[in-house]
Amino acid sequence: MRNIILLLVFISVKILTAQNTTLNRIVWLKNPETSIQSFLRDFESAHEIYAPMGLWEVKSDIAGADVSFNSDRYWENLSVVRTTHLNRQLTKRISPNDAFYGNQPYLGHIGLEYIWNYQKNGVNFYGDSVVIAYIDDGADTSHPDLKGNLYKNKNEIPWNGIDDDGNGYVDDYQGWNSGEQSPLVFSSVSVLDGHGTNVAGVLGAKGNNNIGITGVNWGIKILPINTYPDNLLNIESAVLRGMIYVFKQKQLFLKSQKTKGINVVALNMSLGMDNAFPSDAEYWCTLFDSLGSVGVWSYNATTNRNVDVGVNGDIPTLCKSPFLISVNASNIEDVHYSSGFSDSFVELAAPGVNIYVTTPVSFNSSKPYTSETGTSFASPMVAGISALIETMACKAYLDLKIADPDSAMGLWREWFKASVAKNNNLKAKTAWGGRVDAEGLWNEMVSWCNNFDTSYLGSEKFIAKEHFNIFPNPSGAKCTIWSSKAGILEVFDATGRQVAAIIVESGHNFWEFEGADGLYLGVLKDVDGGIHKKVHYFSRG
Repeated sequence: MRNIILLLVFISVKILTAQNTTLNRIVWLKNPETSIQSFLRDFESAHEIYAPMGLWEVKSDIAGADVSFNSDRYWENLSVVRTTHLNRQLTKRISPNDAFYGNQPYLGHIGLEYIWNYQKNGVNFYGDSVVIAYIDDGADTSHPDLKGNLYKNKNEIPWNGIDDDGNGYVDDYQGWNSGEQSPLVFSSVSVLDGHGTNVAGVLGAKGNNNIGITGVNWGIKILPINTYPDNLLNIESAVLRGMIYVFKQKQLFLKSQKTKGINVVALNMSLGMDNAFPSDAEYWCTLFDSLGSVGVWSYNATTNRNVDVGVNGDIPTLCKSPFLISVNASNIEDVHYSSGFSDSFVELAAPGVNIYVTTPVSFNSSKPYTSETGTSFASPMVAGISALIETMACKAYLDLKIADPDSAMGLWREWFKASVAKNNNLKAKTAWGGRVDAEGLWNEMVSWCNNFDTSYLGSEKFIAKEHFNIFPNPSGAKCTIWSSKAGILEVFDATGRQVAAIIVESGHNFWEFEGADGLYLGVLKDVDGGIHKKVHYFSRG
């Protein structure tokens, strides 16, 4: 999907006509040290997008400016300018709603049900919260299936007008609005079609809480970046500012020894420009390299037009950054579904048909969910899986990512490429010849960690001494008990009171717990006299 401008063409045209506003200009200087003031008559009308890169936004309504000054020819004649153009139209990569089926069979189809058994509730080996950022039109921060997983900047006091944490952004307590350059991530634009809220649900709607849907991640932290100005103009520069926001926050996290900033590991961008090539937006591609240099993967939804993007163009899909992975859509039968394709530039496919998503509560307060189709929902599925697997990565990999991010990111890309579920339907439509497979990626990571990290225990599947496990952990009342031996499982609450005793057979056992929320100790006494303990958290949601 493309997450920025086109709500509907007639809406955009109506707004543009009503406001009679001229688009601002993006200027990319050859030398970042060049003073933009030297060739602007009114330099206060220039605002940096990212000065270290020489990237600026210049207001079109400069007082006293004549026609020649606002023309392309004026700027092209300036030797200090690498490239310039007006803010361009971007399109949301979304298709019309399909029928609502009320289930999510695609999640099991791509191997998530298996690896959910070993998820770490959104933190990595070091206990750092793992964060997924996404550029879109914000998120409904009141949604019952999202609010528990939305990132909160605990070093910032919300709405006091002060940059409390000194990160360069005032009141960015729960994300950032790069369109309005404000902390308001859920704005009037966010409810025009609810696109950003849809994407948030795919990335990380709260799982196992007895309501709504399950996102790819049950307990991840989601960072919304709203790139829609209230007037729906100058969105391209807002997207660039959003990318820079993510870069700066991750860079600050690393430089401050994890005391400031945000540990963003993946950025989802369900947006782009049709019919565009890297020569039209080289700085987009450069920014993906910048994000990769601090350990942030970028995932992009290719266009929903059923065209060869290598021939017809598509940005950012055609960017050659090794830190960008582009995604098109497939159906539950792993057949390519109407969207951009290429055996060179689109890495893989992901389910994008009849995807059950969250919607703003105002759409339907009793049931804020719907079914959507498009690459907009395929891309966050891949981004979400990437972040989920990183929460399970071993110490050796995380240390490598800090010491040598290029090598670590290259290794991750190799795992991803090797893990796709290949098939002939997608062979000519994707560079890697298949669709995302969460279990496959997990296996690639575990295999490497087992070989290169002697302390890595991987998961219960790989622990030879493991005798039993209760999963998922945490879980609701219904859970699965796996045991290598038959025996009696006794369950005790935090006070030491025994609350259950059940007969366990060798293999998988299914059990519905009748107790209150909280931590419990399970003690398995097997048939050979062995005693094995496991701590488990039950939650009613």
